[in-house]
Amino acid sequence: MALSISHPCAKLKSSHKKLMMGLAVLRSFISDEYWRLFETLTLLHPYKTLQGQINKTFVPLDDVVKRYSEMSGNRVDVVTTEYSGKHPEVASQNVALLKNAIELWKIASRTSDMVAPVLYHYSIHCFISFFNYTFFKWTPEHATSHGVKISKWSDKLLDMEIKVIKSNGTIFQRFIDTGVLLGACLAFSPFLPIMEKEEIAFVANNHFLFKGSECISLKQLLAFDAKAFDETANMELIGKRFSTDFIDLTYSPSNFFKDYILVFAASSLARYRPYLWADVLQGGTAEHTDFALALTRALVTIPSHFFRSVSQVFQAIRNGEFGAKKRS
Repeated sequence: MALSISHPCAKLKSSHKKLMMGLAVLRSFISDEYWRLFETLTLLHPYKTLQGQINKTFVPLDDVVKRYSEMSGNRVDVVTTEYSGKHPEVASQNVALLKNAIELWKIASRTSDMVAPVLYHYSIHCFISFFNYTFFKWTPEHATSHGVKISKWSDKLLDMEIKVIKSNGTIFQRFIDTGVLLGACLAFSPFLPIMEKEEIAFVANNHFLFKGSECISLKQLLAFDAKAFDETANMELIGKRFSTDFIDLTYSPSNFFKDYILVFAASSLARYRPYLWADVLQGGTAEHTDFALALTRALVTIPSHFFRSVSQVFQAIRNGEFGAKKRS
């Protein structure tokens, strides 16, 4: 009788597949839990009520937004009650974006892994747009692109490069603007929010991830340590950092932006290099496995941290409790 010897690569693929399947179940469960936090906002009246509360909360911060707009060159403004009244279509557009985000995510969780990243990317894209435009408005009004693109393709997965387009007219830049204005110190932003003499101001980010180049390789992105960035920022800005309900002190907000780019990269592979994406799903190499698991973790943490943080901001605003609190 011949001995049955399993090849080490076969074991790697088998364990990879089991882990991916387990995380897929977890991902679906977690996302369903956090989407429920936003269900009432898919109705126009509850959304308009929240929008009015947000308008009242942020109008006193108009000077802060103007300072950021002047420093960054990104033409961003507070949404006022008067503006919302004159432009009722904005509420309808934002509700539609939220509905699409929820529906696309649910479809993605039920479809094949070969195409799921495309749907997840557009779900997150819609949710980020809903998030951005619920708080602020920009000139020009509508974004012209995602703000990220594959600048270098390679069959060597980790050599692929992603370009972040530095333009006021992209969804990704507006996501950065919104995050910073809600108090987040981001590796992806050239400016960091601080509190000086009880006023919110902005300073240059000495550790801006794209300081030398608009591009980042997939290898660099996977290696980026958001926690280490936060620790460095805390040291350099000691006594000047502050918190808001958007900031989860257990999870760096820079991870939200890293996760968005990871999902974008996976969706691009699924669309334009399906043979390479199939290799990633098989987990035949350590690089493929690392990327597949990083993506799956991102699809778990986006709902459990980013969606939750947005929900916390909404709840604090409803309760009249949203504000900046200086860290001790």
